[in-house]
Amino acid sequence: MDDWHALDLEASALVEQLARCSGPLTLLVASRQPPQASRSSLVDHLLALELEGLSLQDTRALLGGRARPEEVAAIHEASGGHPFLSTLLAETPGALVDVGRPGLAEGAALRLVDHLASAVSGGLRRAALDPMALVGHLNEHELRAVLDLDPSAGRALFDELRGLPIVQTTASGLSVHPALQSALVADLLVRDPPGARALVAALLGPIEAALSWPGQPRTRALAQLNALIAAAPQDPAMANMFSLGGVELRQGTLADVPAALDLVEAHEGAVAREIAARWIAADPATLTVSTTGDDVTGV
Repeated sequence: MDDWHALDLEASALVEQLARCSGPLTLLVASRQPPQASRSSLVDHLLALELEGLSLQDTRALLGGRARPEEVAAIHEASGGHPFLSTLLAETPGALVDVGRPGLAEGAALRLVDHLASAVSGGLRRAALDPMALVGHLNEHELRAVLDLDPSAGRALFDELRGLPIVQTTASGLSVHPALQSALVADLLVRDPPGARALVAALLGPIEAALSWPGQPRTRALAQLNALIAAAPQDPAMANMFSLGGVELRQGTLADVPAALDLVEAHEGAVAREIAARWIAADPATLTVSTTGDDVTGV
């Protein structure tokens, strides 16, 4: 291995862990960037699952579109003829650099996602790892790169993720993978509306269940619901999902009123108002709610 002393402590620990793995493994530490820029936790975990020698640096370079054709050829040779790289080079000879923006040629991104998805599922079976431990290390930048290059590939990756426990409800509250929160959902809605709606639909059930919990779990669930509403305020199908079919909220109680008012205050619009109205539909004798213009008041 070259440049061993340039590794930070975290990377050194990873290398030591990998050294204890069985089977062939190739590590290339060439043209190393600073640790904070070069780390890719998704690729770290894929590498730790012994993925046929494809290195951390190589996979990240391909996914980020930073590898020139001659570099890919060198990686291919150094990896001992990695089958995925062979396919990639055969399909896109000399086409890994786009004018104005380095990136994988159309179709290559989809093959990369297929490769990563199969590696994830196969690795989980081999290593008996907790799926959430792997999903928790996905990198939002990498997901965005796939979406930029090939929206259908991004959707395929999200389809894989929805098969894993991306949402967990624990005693401390609701845990949703950060890469699946509002900003990325909004991006996915622009690139692939059906994919975004399917992703949100998968999140709504656990969120709605957590809303019935007291204290911090309810607060965190409300915050996550707010984030999803903010991600797609102008999408009619998404609005319908929230306000009509997606969240079956029971009639509220007086304790629900502050949360409902906070929701409308944070996100003006028909979606927030509809959900708030359901929560505030408590005993008419003790609660009066007025929603006029931009004002929402509870007495």
